[in-house]
Amino acid sequence: MRPGLAARAEICYYPAMDPETKYYELSYLLPATLTAEETAQKEEEIRTFLAKEGASIDSWDSPKLRRLPYLIKKQQEAYAGALRFTILRKATGTVQETLRMKPWIMRLMLLEWKKLPPRRPRPQIRKAPDEARVPTDEKALNKKLEEIFKGDPTL
Repeated sequence: MRPGLAARAEICYYPAMDPETKYYELSYLLPATLTAEETAQKEEEIRTFLAKEGASIDSWDSPKLRRLPYLIKKQQEAYAGALRFTILRKATGTVQETLRMKPWIMRLMLLEWKKLPPRRPRPQIRKAPDEARVPTDEKALNKKLEEIFKGDPTL
């Protein structure tokens, strides 16, 4: 540290983690042929599997029926869901391999996810009070000019 400079305080938004633990997002597609109850059951099955692997689930998006931009396994629609969790980096390979083997998962994507601190609200910008509106048509402008230059004999 250079002389004369005070040490900066580091802000920690989240508790310290094991350096091998990372945040991940798991996005998946389930076939549209499943009922709502079966979809909820499959989502719960994924969550319990991740918990057994040592994952700590942070948040999730329940599967919702979506139209696909192109056919996937001859399906035009699918239930899309996502889970965000922390897990050891070395466990991600087994998680991905095991879930890809499930016949009821059409697609699967596991991404490292950067968790951002909550945003602070922006300060409200006050608007200046509305000024008196000046008419913009030609007759009103001529009338206003006559009022202004009424007392000036040079015109």
